[in-house]
Amino acid sequence: MNSIRDAVLGLLSQSERVEVQVELASNIASIEVRLVPRRGTTLAAVLAAQRASAFAMLDRLPLQRSMATTAGTLSLGPLGPDVRELLTALIASELGKLSDSTRAVFDTLWAAGTGEFAGVTIDTGATVNAFGVADAVNALAPVGRVSEAIGDYASANGVSFVVESDAAHAGVPIHIAKLATPDQPGGFAVAAWAAWDDIIAMTMPGQDVDALRETLDRFRGAPASAVPPGLATVLAKARHRGDSMIQTLDVVPGEQSIMVIGIGVRDGTGHLWASFPREQVATVVRLSADDDE
Repeated sequence: MNSIRDAVLGLLSQSERVEVQVELASNIASIEVRLVPRRGTTLAAVLAAQRASAFAMLDRLPLQRSMATTAGTLSLGPLGPDVRELLTALIASELGKLSDSTRAVFDTLWAAGTGEFAGVTIDTGATVNAFGVADAVNALAPVGRVSEAIGDYASANGVSFVVESDAAHAGVPIHIAKLATPDQPGGFAVAAWAAWDDIIAMTMPGQDVDALRETLDRFRGAPASAVPPGLATVLAKARHRGDSMIQTLDVVPGEQSIMVIGIGVRDGTGHLWASFPREQVATVVRLSADDDE
C-alpha cells in the first residue's frame, strides 16, 4: 500500500496546479477537481493517453439488480510497466515467489487487455465484471496455470482449491473455482468466469452463475439491460463531458439522483468530479450504523 501511495503522491507532485470547486445545494453536494500537469512529465503523458469512453459494456451487465457500478476505459500509458510490476509484487506477496512461467502468464494476461471494463454489484452482494481483451480464448488459456499456482498455495495452507467446468452456455464453457476448508469440506464457489469473442467476464462469489449467463446472452445479442433512471442520467452527463471512467453507488431504489465519481481528461487537464445526494448519503450512514450494531 505504501508503494501505491508513493506513486500517487509522485504523480500529484508533477502538477502545475490543482483547482477545486465545491457546490452545496439543499439536497446535493458536488465537487470537481482539475489537475493541470507540468509539460513533459509522466503525469502529462498518462493524462494524454486517456480517451473518452462510450461505456458500451455496462448495459450488458445485470443492471436491473444493480447497487453499484463501475465502467470506462483506462490507459496507463508510460505507467504500464511500473503498475504491472507493482501488481505482480502484490500477487507474489500473497502466493510466494512467482516462477518465471507464472510471471509470463501474468504478462500474457496484462498484454491482452484493451483497457475497457465494466462491473456491477448486484442485490445478492455478488459482483459481475467484464473486461475487453484482444482475443478472449487465447487470453483465457493462461488462467489455468494461474489456477494451478493458487492451488499449490492453497494446498500448502491446508485448503483445497479446484476449478470445475460447468455446462457450456451458448457454446461457451463456464469455469467455477471452489475452495474447500476443514470447516467446509464440501467447498464453496469463490468465482466463476467465461471468455468469448473479445470479452472475459467473471462473477464473485461464484454461486451466481445465472448472472454470468445473462451477461453472455446480452453480449451475444439479447436485449440490453434496462438502465435505472439515476444511472441513465449519470451516463448521459459522463458521455457529454467525454469522461473516461465512472463509479456509482445507488442504495435508494427508484431515486433519481445517485452517488457518482467521474474521471476524464479535456485539453490535457485531468478532471475528477463527484456528486453526493443527501438521501443516498443518509442511507449509507444509516446502513453503516446498522452493521455496527
